[in-house]
Amino acid sequence: AGDQGIIIRLDRKLFILVNDAKKEYSEMTFDEMEAAMKKVGGAMGGAMAKMEKQMADMTPEQQKMMKEMMGDKMPGMKKRGKIEVSKTGEKQNISGYSCAKNVVIRDGKEFMALWTTTGIKGFAAMGEEMKEFGKRMAAMNPMGDQSESEAMMSVEGFTIQTEIAGVTTVVTKVEEASISIDTFEAP
Repeated sequence: AGDQGIIIRLDRKLFILVNDAKKEYSEMTFDEMEAAMKKVGGAMGGAMAKMEKQMADMTPEQQKMMKEMMGDKMPGMKKRGKIEVSKTGEKQNISGYSCAKNVVIRDGKEFMALWTTTGIKGFAAMGEEMKEFGKRMAAMNPMGDQSESEAMMSVEGFTIQTEIAGVTTVVTKVEEASISIDTFEAP
């Protein structure tokens, strides 16, 4: 965002956080990130237990207001519904690629459509690496809900078009290029 960026090095299991404005960067391994997220998760669990005790002393109106503010993060509230991905069998040519439609369903209702292609040379190997990265990131989730990440990893191919909440995003061009590994080193 703005002057900051992140480089994810799957080959080195490393995040490189770059601040262009300050001309600084920092590195964090996947293991370090995972340990930090577990710590956050433990702290959140303790905070939720404390909040649950405090809510017992609240009036019903105060409890209702807290539940509205916190939603499914609130103690005793249900988690988001089950996520499923389903292939529809629909095909369409988008940006010059033969694409298949996948719908993402939550609580029995479609909330996102993904048009994917397997026609991008070299994506299969990269896709497997991204799935492994996705699994690791999902395991770091301090809220513990991994169903969405797991469902999204079942989608085959490269997403060319995404439709969600009335907004459609389309990849218009894919180029194969040789890029030096130095491009992904900290500046």
